[in-house]
Amino acid sequence: MKPVLSFPTTPQTSQASSSKTEESGGVVKRITPKDFDDRRAKGLCFGCDEKYFRGHICKKKQLFMIDIEDDEEEFVEDKQEMAPDDVKRSSISQYMPHQVAKRAGVQIQPTNPLTIIVADGTKISSKALVKNLQWTMQGTDFTSEVRLLPLGGCDMVLGVQWLSTLGPVLWDFKNLQIQFSVFGKKLTLTGDLATDVRLVDAKKMQHLLNKQSPGMLAQLCSIQAVPSKVVHPDLLQLLHTFDDVFMEPKGLPPFRSHDHQIPLKPEHLHHVSLTLAKLREHQLFAKMSKCAFGQQQVEYVGHVITCQGVAADPAKIDSMLSWPRPPSIKVLRGFLGLTGYYRRFIKDNGKICQPLNMLLRKDAFGWSEVADLAFINLQTAMSTTPVLTLPNYTKPFVLECDASGTGVGAVLMQEGRPIAYYSKTVSH
Repeated sequence: MKPVLSFPTTPQTSQASSSKTEESGGVVKRITPKDFDDRRAKGLCFGCDEKYFRGHICKKKQLFMIDIEDDEEEFVEDKQEMAPDDVKRSSISQYMPHQVAKRAGVQIQPTNPLTIIVADGTKISSKALVKNLQWTMQGTDFTSEVRLLPLGGCDMVLGVQWLSTLGPVLWDFKNLQIQFSVFGKKLTLTGDLATDVRLVDAKKMQHLLNKQSPGMLAQLCSIQAVPSKVVHPDLLQLLHTFDDVFMEPKGLPPFRSHDHQIPLKPEHLHHVSLTLAKLREHQLFAKMSKCAFGQQQVEYVGHVITCQGVAADPAKIDSMLSWPRPPSIKVLRGFLGLTGYYRRFIKDNGKICQPLNMLLRKDAFGWSEVADLAFINLQTAMSTTPVLTLPNYTKPFVLECDASGTGVGAVLMQEGRPIAYYSKTVSH
């Protein structure tokens, strides 16, 4: 556990106090509730007068005090006086947040309430403690009694009572070090010296990288446990046979005349075996966490592939159906670009889209009843897209064509089911 000088967060209930109060011959800066609201409204840091931003570190470090009121609240149960042992506990000056104690799994005991004045002058109460808490700090074990107190920015506060048990102490404030002896062993604790960390914007980062300065990019993200998938024993044995395909490559891939071209064969186990064999043959590697085996359907680049064939992604269809009427040519291009990606699913797609395509010409955009009808018809056609069958190259294909003075169309079929539609208007 790393000691950090910090100040507790402001509790929800606070009492007004003067901005500066003379205590023990020194000046302690306090924040009134009004100042607290003003700083939050202006986006100022509570510890200094600078603008607050994510990653902000105060330039001038401040050491805040936690005062214990002389007049403690009396905790009377069954009209009995406070026990001497309880009076002794009230002098504890070690504190830790309640959530940290819970996370550590230590035994929490209720005790007499203790009123404490924090840095901004407000009062909070500590009503629980942990006896004989054992913790490790920079490789050394310590034991002490700790009171529970809502703190912010640190896991633990060690007060004068704990420091008094160390005997002679040597402080080095320049290097943020403290030296003392524990069981005859000399120990040195070092504070956090990383006070110059600052967030930089993309422009400054690019400027640094252009100078060939060493840099590192990091992204913080939460990791959730993914439930393990049940894999058929036969498929599991096959994957184990090709486990070298899923090893992380240690060098550059070999030269290939055709990259990313892997012919697929029917029958799942035989199909997977051939695919993995091709990967092994050409020294291609796969990442197991991004692979799926034995699935009933697979989503791939806006399509849903099943044993019945290829269907359009339902999420994309919903996006097209909820698309508002285009108020500008830019929005119209976006709509036609999305629907055009699925044009092979739509019969007479070119004929339906012709009034909308005419609006893309220079200075031709103007929404009309004809354009509105074409927009509605295209949305209706997208809502009834069929499932296209997958081609079987061992069976014959059927190609039906049609043409007129305004366009041409064709459909490629197999066993009466469409594989793809083609439609295009004819310009005069």
